Amino acid sequence: MPQNIPMNVLRRAVTNSSDDLTEPSSRPLVSWPLILALVVFVAGTMWSSVLADPDSYWHIAVGRWMVENRQLPTHDMFSYTVPGVAWTAHEWLSELVLFAAYQQAGFVGLTVLVSACFAVTAAYLMRFLFDRLEPIHAIPIGFVFLAVMSTHFLARPHVLVWPLTALWVGTLTEAGEQRRGPPWWLLIVLLLWANLHASYTLGLGLAAALAADAIWQRETMAERIATTKRWALFGAGCVVAVLCNPHGYGSLVHAVSVMGMKQTLALVNEWKSADFHEFQMLLLWVAMVLGLAFAGRLRLSPVRGLTVVGLLYLALKHQRYHATLGLISPFLLATPMAAGLPRDTAAQDGSARTVDYWMHLLARRSRPMGVMLVTLLAVCYGLMGQRGMTVTPVESNSPARALAAFAATGIKANVLNSYGFGGYLIYRGVPVFVDGRADMYGDAFITEVADALTLKGPRKLEQLIAKYHVGWTLLAPESPAVALLDHLPAWERLYSDSVSVVHVRRELLQTARATPSR
Repeated sequence: MPQNIPMNVLRRAVTNSSDDLTEPSSRPLVSWPLILALVVFVAGTMWSSVLADPDSYWHIAVGRWMVENRQLPTHDMFSYTVPGVAWTAHEWLSELVLFAAYQQAGFVGLTVLVSACFAVTAAYLMRFLFDRLEPIHAIPIGFVFLAVMSTHFLARPHVLVWPLTALWVGTLTEAGEQRRGPPWWLLIVLLLWANLHASYTLGLGLAAALAADAIWQRETMAERIATTKRWALFGAGCVVAVLCNPHGYGSLVHAVSVMGMKQTLALVNEWKSADFHEFQMLLLWVAMVLGLAFAGRLRLSPVRGLTVVGLLYLALKHQRYHATLGLISPFLLATPMAAGLPRDTAAQDGSARTVDYWMHLLARRSRPMGVMLVTLLAVCYGLMGQRGMTVTPVESNSPARALAAFAATGIKANVLNSYGFGGYLIYRGVPVFVDGRADMYGDAFITEVADALTLKGPRKLEQLIAKYHVGWTLLAPESPAVALLDHLPAWERLYSDSVSVVHVRRELLQTARATPSR
């Protein structure tokens, strides 16, 4: 028979038994989750790598295009290699939000926006843990989950849906544990999620898993049938919610097709497996969960166990899923951890004001005035940051000096660019050879470009250049193609620095130099 853990028992694990802490008046002005949210928000605005992804550039450009043209894109408008090919912005709502933040306060606005999303997610996640675990356990365990999440903390659409993902999984988990049906208002969350980011498909899978877990935890056949009916109706509502997007069922097809691009996934860094020759935050998660399991402190139901293993498999296969594991797994593990870890049953003497007393006091929910105060502090900090903070994308994805050097020649020609420079070129209005929209270019094209730039095969680079009438190149210095272009008589190195190298066809340069400037 499945082992059920009543939520009232679990809540008593973190509620001190003394009268001093159970009185409503003993609620603190601010709590640990609220304090942590403010710390995460401030730290996030100072995170040097938040603007380290080149895709941030083209997400801004897509949002700008939609605002200027007052429509959603249905075809490519940024490249010259596949002009007019069918392409839909599946993250259109996120791109509008990102552009709005950028338009309001530049890159500082982007940083403040995603930091706020991370902070809200951290507060909700920690509140979920504190409602189930002792503070002495919730704090270090929560730190591990947030540390793993931080590995993919970037100014991109997936961070905008972190609060929605946490709310979705947390609410469904609690509904199953408290023997309730899933609340219908969650369908609004799913509808927003489906228009913000394609990861909503993972949300659907988690809903199915949590439904199965809720059914498994019921003891009688009648209870299981009733639970199945409630979750099945909710599942039907989920299908309707995800279809309420500009692309209909096409968004589901898109998610499946991306996972089928095996060659591209093997080439793009975030889809590669992590290099465990270097330390990975994921190892903290593995050590914690395995340690608790081996010590007999963590017992999962079969459904939750398979779900956690599935999330770990994705994280081991694709490093972009490290953050997903850190975000979702705490909601699945919190209650089993609470059942296995020891509880502090000693009464807390309020008059003594011991460290343990304050730990338990701050684990309680904040007063509304405290929430308002912290929110006001965060808003004031964000507004002041627009004037005082200097935030710029990392230089390695922003070949500004190289682009300026080529622009000074006055030459108009097609560019062959490294994959990581595509976002910046789109942001600057330059038609690109390739960029981060790998789903649009397709497996064959991405592989063709990668083989040419890595010199995988004789004359592949020259053939690619001839096929697309390339007049200049903008490549990373470590690219093997740079060394070959240095030795090809038809090409001349125009500019180079630690970020990028520019080569131009010699005949184009000669013509430009012979033409008198106006």
